[in-house]
Amino acid sequence: MIDKIIKGIKYIKYRFDEENLTAEVRPIMMGYKGDIIIPETVVFNEATYRVTSIGYEAFKGCSSLTSITIPNSVKSIGEAAFKGCTFLKSIPIPDGVTRIGVQAFFQCRSLKSITIPASVKSIGNGAFSYCSSLTSITIPASVTCIGEVPGSYDFVRGELNEARALQNPCPSLTEIIVEEGNTVYDSRENCNAIIHTATNTLVWGCQNTIIPDSVKCIGYMAFAECKSLTSIVIPDGVEKIEILALSECENLTSVTIPDSVTSIENYAFRDCESLTDITLPDSVTSIGKDVFDGCYMLEQVPVKEVEIDNLIYRLLLHNQLAVRVGYSDAPETIVIPSEITHEGVQYRVKPDTEAIFKDCKSLKSVTILDGVTSIADEAFWGCESLESITIPASVTSIGYSPVYKCSSLASIVVAEGNTVYDSRENCNALIHTATNTLLYGCQNTIIPNSVTSIGDFAFCLCSLTSIVIPNSVTSIGKRAFWDCKSLESITIPNSVTRIGYQAFYGCDSLTKVIIPTSVTSIEEEAFSYCDKLRTIRYGGTIAQWKAIAHVYSVLSCRTRVVRCTDGEVKI
Repeated sequence: MIDKIIKGIKYIKYRFDEENLTAEVRPIMMGYKGDIIIPETVVFNEATYRVTSIGYEAFKGCSSLTSITIPNSVKSIGEAAFKGCTFLKSIPIPDGVTRIGVQAFFQCRSLKSITIPASVKSIGNGAFSYCSSLTSITIPASVTCIGEVPGSYDFVRGELNEARALQNPCPSLTEIIVEEGNTVYDSRENCNAIIHTATNTLVWGCQNTIIPDSVKCIGYMAFAECKSLTSIVIPDGVEKIEILALSECENLTSVTIPDSVTSIENYAFRDCESLTDITLPDSVTSIGKDVFDGCYMLEQVPVKEVEIDNLIYRLLLHNQLAVRVGYSDAPETIVIPSEITHEGVQYRVKPDTEAIFKDCKSLKSVTILDGVTSIADEAFWGCESLESITIPASVTSIGYSPVYKCSSLASIVVAEGNTVYDSRENCNALIHTATNTLLYGCQNTIIPNSVTSIGDFAFCLCSLTSIVIPNSVTSIGKRAFWDCKSLESITIPNSVTRIGYQAFYGCDSLTKVIIPTSVTSIEEEAFSYCDKLRTIRYGGTIAQWKAIAHVYSVLSCRTRVVRCTDGEVKI
């Protein structure tokens, strides 16, 4: 790859791919100004290159950019490509573009309308967020991916959620349409909203939205900062109101929550300054942090926080339910009960809904009493001193990354009798019994021969130096060994068919990898930033390697070649 500024109608910087004869527009130090016309082809070193992409942050912050012409040769608009181009009133996207990257048009405040061509298949997170003048948008039938973009830095939450790209705030938006024929999203019943069809989640609404009766979930930031919204009817059938769903709707005065709603997540109604009254039905059994924070006109909030035995609980007064939300002092030991009593009233403790012990660096021992049924997302995230954890037989639900960054963890035990999880053969790991998936391991884990899959983040940031993957394993999940800096060697058996996204990313001590021909997919950045990895040995041919490996499987490390049976692939 070669970067070069070429003088044309304007000075434009390109990155040239000499192998494929393609060029990508890159940012320049002084920024682009005025009217820019990007040519379809560029001549460099007597070779003609086809301009196929607008690169990462190419025009970011170019507030003096007044217009741009993009040629039909362009297939991709990269991350933050036009972020902060505040004077651009229109951006013609040519037919042929298939991908719009993360925050591509973020804060394009003068942009009133945009036409997305039928060629577009994916739209990245926050692509049109804070386009404050945008009044309407139409999503073509071709778009099958909104917000699920590989390489997003928000790897904890961002990749778990569907359709986060078109989230508010767009306060001027009055019309949202999904074209008929879209197989993933819809705007059923002329609702002026985007709905994720499979989950019936409303992911983006506006002041004119009428929520259909078939919707089950009001999604993350669905109506955030919709300042023209004064009232909304949530139909019976909606079960969840997600994080920030109706936050900063400053003119919202009334909202009806039906009996079908069971969960209201963090900050759902935060800073709804005009909201005067709200009633929670008995069906609500989970309520997040600061749901009504900043609702100054609200006369009565049906939630109370108390401290009992160094743990802080959120009490739902309407149905005598308590939710653990944190601790008062940094403890070394914690006992987690299933019931509490406060002021003579007994409260049933709801399974945790938040990372309540996150970054509790003094915590060494956890006792989870039998009767507890759930361990929350990120429950013990960053508890660097935690050495062991025992999961009782009553636990049937374990959330996302509960022991992430627990670098001292040496023992994981699941009690006998648990019907969902196990730690078979004293393996020091948490295994999902039905699927034989190793969910979480530690430095002392020995993977049993019955395990068929190593889950996402299973050994992420673990201090292990080596590990043997048995022949039963067929899949290594995304970021499975992410940033295992002490890992020196890894043997991938002939049973493995897939190596996931960033599976061995940042394994600084890894010096040698042998990949068998059973592997049919090596995803993006699987071995990126493995600084000591000089050579990858592959059991197949060069053609086979190119067929299974993502172009960026190895990135920004010192690996120079992949040795195949018929030669070497230079990286």
